[in-house]
Amino acid sequence: MNIKHYISAAVLALVGMGFTACDGKDEPDYKPADKPADSERVYFASSLVSKNIDPEATSFDVLIYRPENDDADELTVDLLASCTEEGVLSTTEYRSIITVPSSVTFAAGEPNASISIQYDATAMTPNHVYPVYISVASENANEYGLTEVRVNINKEEYTDWEPYDVDEALGRNGQGNYTFSIYYGGNEDPVQLLSRYVPSNPKDMQFQIQWLVDNEDPSKGWETFLTAETKDGMKTIQVPQQEFAMNDTYGMVYVADTYTYYGKEEYDGLSKFDNVSGLMTLNLIYYVPGVGSFGNGNEYLQLNGYADTNEYSLTITDNGQVNIADNDYSVINFQLSETLDFVDYTIVELPEDSNGLSEEEVADIASAIQRPEQTNYAVSTVTESGNVTLSFPSSGKFEIIAVGYHTGNDGSSEAKITETCVFSFETFDPYAGWTPVTDKAVYVDNLFAALYGNPEFKQELTVEVASNDEFEGVFRITNPYADSDLVEAVGASHASFGSIEFVVTEDGIVYFPYSKVGIIEDKMDWEICSYSYYMLDNDVEPANIPAQFWGSFNNGKVTLDAVNISNAASFLMFLGDDGYYADMDFYLDINGDAAAAPAKKHKATGTLTRNAVRLASAKPSSFPARFKASFEAAAKTQGRNLKLNASAPRRR
Repeated sequence: MNIKHYISAAVLALVGMGFTACDGKDEPDYKPADKPADSERVYFASSLVSKNIDPEATSFDVLIYRPENDDADELTVDLLASCTEEGVLSTTEYRSIITVPSSVTFAAGEPNASISIQYDATAMTPNHVYPVYISVASENANEYGLTEVRVNINKEEYTDWEPYDVDEALGRNGQGNYTFSIYYGGNEDPVQLLSRYVPSNPKDMQFQIQWLVDNEDPSKGWETFLTAETKDGMKTIQVPQQEFAMNDTYGMVYVADTYTYYGKEEYDGLSKFDNVSGLMTLNLIYYVPGVGSFGNGNEYLQLNGYADTNEYSLTITDNGQVNIADNDYSVINFQLSETLDFVDYTIVELPEDSNGLSEEEVADIASAIQRPEQTNYAVSTVTESGNVTLSFPSSGKFEIIAVGYHTGNDGSSEAKITETCVFSFETFDPYAGWTPVTDKAVYVDNLFAALYGNPEFKQELTVEVASNDEFEGVFRITNPYADSDLVEAVGASHASFGSIEFVVTEDGIVYFPYSKVGIIEDKMDWEICSYSYYMLDNDVEPANIPAQFWGSFNNGKVTLDAVNISNAASFLMFLGDDGYYADMDFYLDINGDAAAAPAKKHKATGTLTRNAVRLASAKPSSFPARFKASFEAAAKTQGRNLKLNASAPRRR
């Protein structure tokens, strides 16, 4: 409320109390005071207003003012608008896009009003400024204020996609090399980086990282495998949550930068770009919502044509253990920066209570393994980022000492960086990860009868059946031939451990992945699988596999009939690199209702019947059977040399 109002209120209060200046006999009749002269003098706060419009809206407001006066009446002011962009649009065309009202009305007592400017965003050229001049009628002009405003209207959008920072003189072509390390491992070269920006704020940028659709045929063009953005000119980079790959077991795998995913300050700024070296570092996490993550860490995009900053990085990470064909391996991940051409490393065993070698000890070993003539340390080499698998005869604690080298233009190599990694190794426990279902199942074995051509070798065994703790529907018969005297009778021997694995699908279909059954002949394991799985392993679609090659599960019984088809069989047996048909019935009663036949002593026999037709591609995959069907398809990337680098996702 202004001071005039307060004075008027005070006078009214005095009158109400009976105080007057005189007796009033000679007072003229009361007349309302004239309007304050300034209540009709309007003005703008600035001579220039810039407006980036919302393409989804149709109007915006520009404020116009008059002096404050709570007693001011409603006021309508005529407006004069000029919106002709000479040489570009005619007045008619301009006014079909932008409309300015011919007047504006101030509500009674209000010191400002809104001029609503209408626009048609669909008819506007992106990133083009449309100037509009608005002035007030002369009778309402404020001699002390701005009576005209220029409104710059812009439908601002990101610019078109272009390769990032192309400079032929410097050898920059917007392309480079991408190093994967988490879900996939390996390098992709070339990749290209596309960028676009907001014209009014060039630090607001978006990126597409692309690889070739087909490495063997570059003419097929590029496709995007990752997007990113920055709001501060690439000092920090964000990778919004986005779909990355389809995993056969877990469905869609997503990726984001760790700061976006966790929202914690400790991850802020880990994704960034070095505009001197041209290295984009992306601290990423790959995950399946509601299931868990495949891990997080750095991946790198090194662009061509930037200065060699002589910065070398080598990261060695213990990624735990895997079991492959009943053998344990530690999985160690090496991440080499683009400036490292290869890494030499050795491994030393540590005392169990040790946290690692001292700096002096590491330096001595690193110096020693650089000498070609030294014999104290076994040296291995890696030439690219990725995993290596290591196995040891017994459990223990170990340390890797690695030296990274850079090769100059003259072909000579120079050690640039030393890195270490301490890890532990535990030997295989065949019973870990499996829970017994029953130890009274009845297994009717026809394997010996099929392979030796002797029906009398059919035997009935009481066995244990266990289920896999991690993968639903995966079962195994544990050490099926541990109590079979046929093993010695045919001149073979028992292995330390064996099993027959089988998978029961949701609809009761059964197949048998590669399984070492626990029998050794000529120092080679017997390994079997169902023909259905053999076809799966050779990329035959399930729908194209005949029904007779699948087993069934019903009321606790697993069955698979002999097929009796030329050049095909219900089962295959592998001995070393040789494969043989083993056409046989399979029967397993998990309920154990049938009584096991009394033990029968078998006499020594001849040798394995080897006149079956050899398989064209006999050697089975060494990947664990229970992982094979789940992960192989996810590892395939058309035309590129990446490998699946992920085990099961871990909950966070």
